Amino acid sequence: MIFEAHGRSDPEVVKPICTISSANIIAFSSTTKLSDFDGDSWGGHVYICDLDTPWDSHHVTSTQSPITALEWDCEGKHLLVATSVGDVSVFGQRDYLLNDWMCLYTASFPGEFICKAILFHNGRRVVSVDKKVDSSATEKLQISRLTPTLRGFGNALVTPMALPVFMGGGDHLFFSDLHAPRSAIMGIACEGACVVTSTGLLCALVPPVTTSSEPPAGPSRTQTSILPPPQALTTMECLRATRDHIVAASFAHKNGNLLIATVCASPAINNMGSGRCVRCHLGSVRRSTTPAHAPHLAVQPLPSLYVTDDPGLPPSISWCIHEDGDCLLIGGAVLSLWKLMERAHHVHKLLAKGPVPGNTTSSGVQKPLDCFNTLAWQQMAIWSWETIGSGGGGGNAVCVSALRPSPPRALVATSRGVHLLYRDKLTHICSKQVVAGGGDILPVGTAAPKKAKYGTVIMNGSCATLCCVETSWNGGVAVVLDTHSQLHVYKVVQPCPDIPSPLYVQHFANGLEYALVAGYDYLDLLLALKPAAREPLYDRMTEWLSRQPVAFRQFYQSAWLNLRAALCRLMPNGQTRASELTSLQTLHSIWACVEAAVRPTELGEKGPLEALQSLLEDQPAAHIDLDKILVSLDAKELSCEPGTVCALRRVLERAADIALSLLAALSQHNLVLPSGQLHHHG
Repeated sequence: MIFEAHGRSDPEVVKPICTISSANIIAFSSTTKLSDFDGDSWGGHVYICDLDTPWDSHHVTSTQSPITALEWDCEGKHLLVATSVGDVSVFGQRDYLLNDWMCLYTASFPGEFICKAILFHNGRRVVSVDKKVDSSATEKLQISRLTPTLRGFGNALVTPMALPVFMGGGDHLFFSDLHAPRSAIMGIACEGACVVTSTGLLCALVPPVTTSSEPPAGPSRTQTSILPPPQALTTMECLRATRDHIVAASFAHKNGNLLIATVCASPAINNMGSGRCVRCHLGSVRRSTTPAHAPHLAVQPLPSLYVTDDPGLPPSISWCIHEDGDCLLIGGAVLSLWKLMERAHHVHKLLAKGPVPGNTTSSGVQKPLDCFNTLAWQQMAIWSWETIGSGGGGGNAVCVSALRPSPPRALVATSRGVHLLYRDKLTHICSKQVVAGGGDILPVGTAAPKKAKYGTVIMNGSCATLCCVETSWNGGVAVVLDTHSQLHVYKVVQPCPDIPSPLYVQHFANGLEYALVAGYDYLDLLLALKPAAREPLYDRMTEWLSRQPVAFRQFYQSAWLNLRAALCRLMPNGQTRASELTSLQTLHSIWACVEAAVRPTELGEKGPLEALQSLLEDQPAAHIDLDKILVSLDAKELSCEPGTVCALRRVLERAADIALSLLAALSQHNLVLPSGQLHHHG
């Protein structure tokens, strides 16, 4: 008989994890159901909640084994759930409902402990270019088309196992781009995911060809609840010929490939003494020539690094930038920053009588033959929380997270606190002690969590400690999860405490502009905004949109109405304005619904709405005669089936109620309109 005991610092003990999407939807796991106080439902349970209403959580799925990986895709539509026994499932919303989720496809790798996972990149990325303040949005924010992780039709000219060649030349790009034909880098982005296991396996899964990834709606809801989810196409590849025991891992996207960093469990002996070995790899996923077969998966090694640390402590690792990684944050007894850099080795001219391998620039130009460049990890900074004393909740780093936007910063969580640092030099900014229990006596400057799941606990007790930290996509808030699956949300200091007010407003304006164009939810930025800067920010954003081209304003009209309403809700005197904007947006939605359902019988280039708009544009605003315009419009019969009219009845009644409410509210503003004019929204 063999007995095995797991201590508190054992990395094999599965703890709750959390992640936040670009839509500010928080997904977190729990070993028991949230309503279970006795532990009868032990296993794996996944819940989601909106950042706006974190107390209203919704159940996604439950498993018999603990949850070890939770990941969102870059659009925030799909959620990947992996367990400690190798089960991987991808979920999506049904009918765009936050409280109704369904499994899109699933895969199983029996006996494999899933350490980390990532969903494929779709190849779309918004890049912020350093331009003048008064530059247009099309100049400051450019949508770049990157190579998707898995390309569909259109990349037939690329060899399935083609990988980038490691070369020199470049401060940030440590391997060259593929100089392939245009048809080789184009192609539709395919969906799928990659996972890394504790035994050193890299696994890829893609949905079957005959299955659509979009959740069905309508009558098929009952059918999909009975039928089992489709099985994904899977493929596996060893990271190394000699497989390692992996205790932590991290993924990042790089030019259509995947960067994998893994921490080995066995101690490494080097010239610095005992420590940990961190191995890095480059993975490439290419579609098979046969659509029904699994994709091809290739792995190429990158230089490894050794960290002096206690092998008995659970480590944490994270790439600094998830879409273009070249720096690693490694947490253990201390927090260290490592960067992959080029190292030059001089070669004697007698030994350099031909092209030296790896001695070319990124454009393929041969360098002088007196130098040979290799890649090596360089430690850039190191930080220990012992320097700030015991008030910041010191201890071992249980989780490390890097903020995505600029300025570059990093978050590290210990068992009792969260620390914010500048990422480049690991300079300490501030610390926050997190109360995970909610006892009667609280330290100064702390607050007990709302609706504690396990009741009040002793402050110095060990029943609830922090185990995971994540930052929002805009860098406005930090989400911390403890071992009782209690969420703690904190505002992140933006960007410096002593920044002048104009620069502070400009910083948030840049963040809102980026979120508006990229399609990210901006609630995290609004939560971190100072109350005194809300009205100047509203004026700044209104002025910014007025300078944009007409096509830009029309395309982002709905998103701009949302942003204006959200900013008005934050201002004490803006509640009426927010209500009006919400009603206007509802009218826009109803108008779009009715316009799509009702069409003129005579199909032509211009309908009634287009004809009215052209007549209004032809005449100056000061000389518009509404009587002549209405007479000049030709009456056309509308073709609409009786069933469509019945379906639109409630929508039209809603539109009429909103319009009458808006007209009734005009009397409060004491507006005097000349006869024959219409009231319109400015």
